[in-house]
Amino acid sequence: MKEASRPDPADVPTVVPGPEDADTALPSAVSSRPAAVDAKDGESLEHDGPRYDRRALLGRGGMGEVFLCADQRIGRSVAMKQIRAGVDQDPAARRRFLREARVQGQLEHPAIVPVYEVAHGEDGRTYFTMKRVKGESLHEWIARVRGDDEAASESRRRLLNAFAQVCLAVDFAHERGVLHRDLKPANIMLGDFGEVYVLDWGLAKIEDAPELDDLTLPSSGDDSETRAGAMLGTPGYIAPEQMRNEAVRQSDVYALGAVLFELLTLERLNGLGEPANIVATALDGVDARIRTRFPQSRVPPELEAICVRATALEPDDRFPTARALHDALTAFLDGDRDLALRRSASQAQAERAQSLAEKALGGDDDARAAALQAVGQALGLDPENRDAISTMVQLFESPPDDLPPEAAAEVDALHQEQMRSAARDGALGYISWVLYVPLLLMMGIRDAFSLGVSTVLMVLAAAVSLWVARRDRYLRSYSLIVMILGTLALSSMVRLFGPYVLLPTILMGQAVSFSLSPYRRERLLAAAMSALGVLGPVVLESIGWMPMQSWFSNGAMVVLPGITDLTPTLTPITLTVASMALIITPVLLIGRARDAWNETQKKNAVQAWHLRQLVARRNDDD
Repeated sequence: MKEASRPDPADVPTVVPGPEDADTALPSAVSSRPAAVDAKDGESLEHDGPRYDRRALLGRGGMGEVFLCADQRIGRSVAMKQIRAGVDQDPAARRRFLREARVQGQLEHPAIVPVYEVAHGEDGRTYFTMKRVKGESLHEWIARVRGDDEAASESRRRLLNAFAQVCLAVDFAHERGVLHRDLKPANIMLGDFGEVYVLDWGLAKIEDAPELDDLTLPSSGDDSETRAGAMLGTPGYIAPEQMRNEAVRQSDVYALGAVLFELLTLERLNGLGEPANIVATALDGVDARIRTRFPQSRVPPELEAICVRATALEPDDRFPTARALHDALTAFLDGDRDLALRRSASQAQAERAQSLAEKALGGDDDARAAALQAVGQALGLDPENRDAISTMVQLFESPPDDLPPEAAAEVDALHQEQMRSAARDGALGYISWVLYVPLLLMMGIRDAFSLGVSTVLMVLAAAVSLWVARRDRYLRSYSLIVMILGTLALSSMVRLFGPYVLLPTILMGQAVSFSLSPYRRERLLAAAMSALGVLGPVVLESIGWMPMQSWFSNGAMVVLPGITDLTPTLTPITLTVASMALIITPVLLIGRARDAWNETQKKNAVQAWHLRQLVARRNDDD
């Protein structure tokens, strides 16, 4: 916000209080009649009777009473402030009352009520008339909205702008050498049409001028009322130095900070209680940290910092002028206006996201992508937009039936890596056959050709698996080739111990390995191929195409090895090693798959936790 140009001190007139006995020289406006003035149309402005017709009592203060009057001469409503009966017997009080009229009358500012006339009434009491203002005081507004957070929040921005005008009015008075010394919510009037007025200049002090009397702290009574014979100001709003009759411009800044605190929190900065206790608290320093005293408050930290600085214990630690306080406040309001614009734009995107989300939940995948983009834009403008968060959670909780192309591509890439990893594991499984060949040779070879065929098929299956693992893209046709070679290689081992010993377990290991494939067709194919690897040799033996290697006699199964001799020492060792390998290998393969699945579950759980925090935060805000 551009700072308003400040007047040159040389051009600023100083308020002149007038002679101390000037109250005796005032006209008697009620008892005398004005001179006749001819109007253009010939009508006379003469009026029989008093000029002011009292209609109602508007308020009563420590020294004066304010009446609503009809100005018979001008034909308008005015406010008349008259010194109270009894108080007018005190010369110091009369001088202070007159000074108030003159000080207020010379401070010509839109936020200071203009004075029209100063005179004596028929009863000899001094009065002055001024513009009649309509509206409610800030004190009345606070009392009205206390307990209604929504109403207070809706009005906050308007009142902060009004308070900024109050700061400028006070700075205007300071530039003319006048200290208000009684700033409080009751002395700030909010007009019906956006007007703002600083009222009651009865305790105003002209800088470098002596005090008119010595006022002391009241012992009882309503501490929100400034009374004759009481402390110069209202307990709870008076700066510590003002209590020592050392008021400076920063004393009014302190009072403004106390008013701002109350405007923001709807609670007094220095709470109600015995005036002496309030004074003692003020002299020790009052804690203006809003979030410390009211943890549930949503007051921005920038405004809290303004309150804390304005109400610092030492005057030099406060804002140096009321205008500096105004500038800090308007700087926040300028930023808050930008925030309001961002929130408005965010809300528009959130509403668009919700509209698109309804289409997305109906099956429109294009609308889903657009809805999420709108959510992202809404949260980018306002990370706390609850409607946008709600739409995002709604979309996450209701995923589409078909994967979006980008998500499908990511899933496919993940599957590709899983298949390449499985191919590498399969290659190790097939090539492990080579480890058994020395044991078989030690047992004695009966059919070297069958052993050679099995070895060649195993090596070939391992080589194809390694080739597949190194390909940039895994094709399902590769799986068929590996399955055929692997099944043939494993089935050729039937010549070792027949179709009923070891062979089904080996083929089961292959089936388990391929069952970890993300592709359902490959899992079914692996089961079929492994089953065929067992049934094939049985069928071939039964039709006589292969020599019988196993038969049953007298409740016993007889195994006739085709490749090696079954030596009493090495055969148990070979079967034990093979059995252990068949136990360990599936465990390792399934364990690796389970680890990957656990990692996926962990990521999903973290994402779900994030969503729950969003929902919980939204519910807490509600």
